[in-house]
Amino acid sequence: MNFIQHTETWARGEIFEATLGAACGVVLIVVAIIFWKYGAGIYAKAVIAPVAVVGLLLVLGTTPGLYTYSNNLEKYKVAYQQDAAQFISDEKARIEKFDRLYTMTKVFATVFLIAAILIFWFSGSATLKGVGIGLILVAMAGLVFDYFSEGRAEAYYQQIMSAQESFEPRER
Repeated sequence: MNFIQHTETWARGEIFEATLGAACGVVLIVVAIIFWKYGAGIYAKAVIAPVAVVGLLLVLGTTPGLYTYSNNLEKYKVAYQQDAAQFISDEKARIEKFDRLYTMTKVFATVFLIAAILIFWFSGSATLKGVGIGLILVAMAGLVFDYFSEGRAEAYYQQIMSAQESFEPRER
């Protein structure tokens, strides 16, 4: 398989993930609307805003990725055709740069989950418990989407390293 095909596979995975993220966001917004329309209890009313906000964050956070990666597919092909070695080097630097984000996501998700547990444990307020549910949703979305993204990035990075070896000058 040509290296650019690995790049396309990785980018298509990012597009698929962004599509799922946006779809999940829309579903959460619809769920919030359903709670607003039909939710009669105090807890149903308390989750409307947190669930809607998380849904909106998912839509706003993932939709740009759809356009970015879709538009970049052709740019990747052109850059690879112009200078394959430089393209591979640039991809390596890019993957290494955002690889740190996965660690940050894990830290933030852990903090959000601990905060949510503390809110549920120590708060009697329905509103605060609704915020706790919102924090859980944010943490879970971050962990789930980054889990799959990190797996793709690791596989792609291995392909980058293999491809880069083929461009390095060999000693005699």
